[in-house]
Amino acid sequence: MKNMLIKLFFSKAFSTRRMWFFIYATSLGLIANTMAIDIPIVVPFLVGNIAFSIILFRLGFTWSLLSLIIVCLPLESPLVIGNCVLQLMFLMWLRLNLKQSLWPIFCVYSISIFALDYLLGNDSLKSTTMLWIIATMLHCCLFALCTKTALMLNTITITPLNQKQQSLRLQLSHRIGLYSAVPCTILIAFILQAAIGLHLSSQLQFYQDEQNVFVSKIQRHIERYISNTELVASLGHKNIDTHTLQTLNGQEPEFISTLVTDKNGIVTQFYKAGVSKLPINNVSVTDRSYFSQPKTINTSFVSESFKGRALGEDLLFAVSAPIYLNGIFDGVVEVSVVLDTLTKTLSFTDNISPNTIILDRQSKKIWGSNHLGELGNVWNEHAIFEPYHPSLLQQLFFNTAKSIVFTTDAHYILGAVDLSHWQPNYRAS
Repeated sequence: MKNMLIKLFFSKAFSTRRMWFFIYATSLGLIANTMAIDIPIVVPFLVGNIAFSIILFRLGFTWSLLSLIIVCLPLESPLVIGNCVLQLMFLMWLRLNLKQSLWPIFCVYSISIFALDYLLGNDSLKSTTMLWIIATMLHCCLFALCTKTALMLNTITITPLNQKQQSLRLQLSHRIGLYSAVPCTILIAFILQAAIGLHLSSQLQFYQDEQNVFVSKIQRHIERYISNTELVASLGHKNIDTHTLQTLNGQEPEFISTLVTDKNGIVTQFYKAGVSKLPINNVSVTDRSYFSQPKTINTSFVSESFKGRALGEDLLFAVSAPIYLNGIFDGVVEVSVVLDTLTKTLSFTDNISPNTIILDRQSKKIWGSNHLGELGNVWNEHAIFEPYHPSLLQQLFFNTAKSIVFTTDAHYILGAVDLSHWQPNYRAS
């Protein structure tokens, strides 16, 4: 037992030659792992792990552990880092006898990584057994690739004793094989990572284009709402009557009611189609943001979603504009927009996916199809990952993409959009 432990944790003494080999292998491994796309929905292609594998076989445990720490610097996911540590542990088992069969090691590793995926993996893996199995198989394939490559490099690496017994031609062939095999592996990693990166970029660009189409469409609606409201507000109290409010209310199908307040937030006039008498005269709306915000910021305002009170219980948002008398605030004109009607007006097209919704600042759904939750309710059907930010090394070298936010089941991508005073989140499958 003692001899086995000594062999497991044995490390060669420091020398300049070994240090250069360590720097060469670890640097290439660091570059390779820096290219890896370490996001929650993929199994990263970590060929850089070959570095600490060959260093373990050639120089021992301590050297390999240092290499492991360095090549894992670009990685963020606890699952991926845990997998790298797990690989080192199984490579130590292999190092006890490099000629032993690899199948027992790979079988035990597959069981271990299967359990590790369950402990540290995200909901997108756990929700579907097939995805869980596929992720485990990919981890096993990458471990097998790194292990076999490291064994090949270890085989063609000669010791000083063997070097004295070999011809110059054989030594040269060994050198060429050693110093070309690792760069060629890095080149393969470049090609594979480029393919993954291009596919991911194309998908994100597709969602971005889809978002831009939708944002442009809804922005035009909001700008019309603001323009119509500001036009009426510019008339002043003396020139606004019930007929004026009726005309404003008829400008858009999603408008349900309009009202005017004085400078103290008391409703002085109102209009709602089909209703002749409403208990709203002399009612104060100072608690509503559609009154307080225009008074404070001296400009038009688009409110958060809310439910009506005296005018009904429809789910609404308000567009309001301040009224001025001789340059002094004198009340607001407000128009209420029905969210359900807005959803029907902004119908889904080939450019707008039915899996697209908008949330307000309180995470309440304010637009989208009913199969993704009811309007006005907090959208909590899908838990959300912390935003993915490429590590500093990735930003310096290869991956400069902006942060990406996924739901934990990896079914939705979230992106912030700015719609006037709204600050919702955009989601797409």
